[in-house]
Amino acid sequence: MKDYRTKEDVSNDIRRANQRKYWKFKQEIFSHYSPELKCQRCGFDDIRALSIDHIKGKGRRHLQTEKIWSGMGLYLWLKRNNYPSEFQVLCANCQSIKRVENHENYRQ
Repeated sequence: MKDYRTKEDVSNDIRRANQRKYWKFKQEIFSHYSPELKCQRCGFDDIRALSIDHIKGKGRRHLQTEKIWSGMGLYLWLKRNNYPSEFQVLCANCQSIKRVENHENYRQ
């Protein structure tokens, strides 16, 4: 007797495959900016809490100008633009601290 898969099984497989592709692509992008895959300020190395940071601030303005609406959109933009040097990898904590220290305000 043939074993049939449900629509839900197929959907779950597709979702898992997409998640694997996302994490692989994120690792590719981040390893360009931080070969050790860690925060460039404190050394934190859990990729789930690492993000791309605009070194000089003004990240929100850049994202709006380029019409980038997601992390994946930013990763694609970075790759298409040959990994511009004005970006770095920071953990969520260091990125928040940097925003406070540099008086970066998204409303400006």
